[in-house]
Parts: sequence; structure tokens; C-alpha cells
Amino acid sequence: MPSAGIYGQNGISDFLCMKAPGLFMAIETKYAGIVTAQQFKFLTDVHEAGHYALLVDETNVGELRELLTNLPSNAVYRFMKWRTENPVVDIRISKTT
Repeated sequence: MPSAGIYGQNGISDFLCMKAPGLFMAIETKYAGIVTAQQFKFLTDVHEAGHYALLVDETNVGELRELLTNLPSNAVYRFMKWRTENPVVDIRISKTT
């Protein structure tokens, strides 16, 4: 997917979908599977709300159709590599007097 450009919002996944009533899906597409800190937060928020947050890259794009037709299944964890391959860095700037 191309970058968001002037009409997109940073951090929001490339595809936002509804699989069934009440089942929300955020699908982020990447080459080499590296997400930004904003994308990581968005995917984490979606996942923690009880929905699907998927990262599709060149290694698993062929499995996406199978996953979408067989939800819910344990196969979804292959698409959660954004959680394991992208460390979260929390940088806080504080003033000291």
C-alpha cells in the first residue's frame, strides 16, 4: 500500500473491515513486516478491544484468503507478528529543575 498521503491518518491500518456483525478487522500491509509506533498502538488497541489486528506482508499474503474464510481459528496468530517483531519504545521527555 502507498503511504497515507494528505487524506489519510498516520497509524490507522490500510484496511478496516467487518467480517460479521460485531467482528472488526484492521489489516496492515507492509513489506518486511515493520510497523511504526503509531501503527503498533492502533493494532494493539484493536486487538485489546477483542477484534482482529493483522499484519500482512510478503511472507503470509498467500494465507490471507484461507484465514478470512476460516475465522475464527488459531491461524490468526500467524498474522500477529506486529506484536513480536516490533519492539515498543516508550520515550518520555521530562524537565528537570
